[in-house]
Amino acid sequence: MGDREIDSDRFHALDIQATSTAQWVTQHDYRQGLHVPETEVSGGRERPALEELIRRVELGQTGALVVANLSRFSRNTLLGLRDIHRIVEAGGRFVALDGIDTQKPEWELFATIRLAIDSDYLNRSRQGFDAVRARLITDGIHVTTWGNVGYVSGPDRRYLPHPEWAKVITRGFEDRANGASLSHVADLWRDSGVVSGRESARGESRRMRQEWSTGSVGQVLRRPVYLGWAYWGRVPAGGPLDFRYVNRNAHEPLTDLETWSAANRPRAATVGRRARRDGD
Repeated sequence: MGDREIDSDRFHALDIQATSTAQWVTQHDYRQGLHVPETEVSGGRERPALEELIRRVELGQTGALVVANLSRFSRNTLLGLRDIHRIVEAGGRFVALDGIDTQKPEWELFATIRLAIDSDYLNRSRQGFDAVRARLITDGIHVTTWGNVGYVSGPDRRYLPHPEWAKVITRGFEDRANGASLSHVADLWRDSGVVSGRESARGESRRMRQEWSTGSVGQVLRRPVYLGWAYWGRVPAGGPLDFRYVNRNAHEPLTDLETWSAANRPRAATVGRRARRDGD
């Protein structure tokens, strides 16, 4: 091996990508530097881990950056070209093992074409996903990567109240609306054996107790899903709801608007007026 250092980047944690980048490193007179795997991250946006690798080149800490394929490096034409140019302008080398090497004179032409194709594919895929989300929400199916605690999915994938935990979630809203602390609700759910949807998705629902933090309780309480809504959008803490799609009659609610709003003070007035203005 030579004494030059190179960073390698493996996206989606695939062993075959890690092996291929490692082989390229040893075959081209470099030694392995920082290796950063990224999982469940799209190539269509800026990412802190990638920024760290590029900064290492700019600071002279590493001589090059190699990735298994260009589409995992970026699927945004402008961002991708900007980042590659940053590496080149710092005196570094960028290599995507599926055909891009900045030491070749035609690299910019090929990279531009490839990134434009990948960017177009990503945009069309997002539009397709968007249409699917809209259809599912119209059908009353809440789109999420894990279930919302207090509900279970029925045969038609619409939410049904959890046979044990639904009434405990309802009690949590009522207690909070009546002035109880988040710690009180956390203790209530913990002592009742309530396990969050995230933990269930991780396969940890068999444990006897889940320690609920006040932050986790607050996140659950502010979800309008418990009003019987299926939606896609943002539910920021202390701010207005920002839905792209919403179905306000998707499933059986576990609380009513008045209780939900009271449990989420000081946002109650804003959300309550907005919901009534929308006719529900």
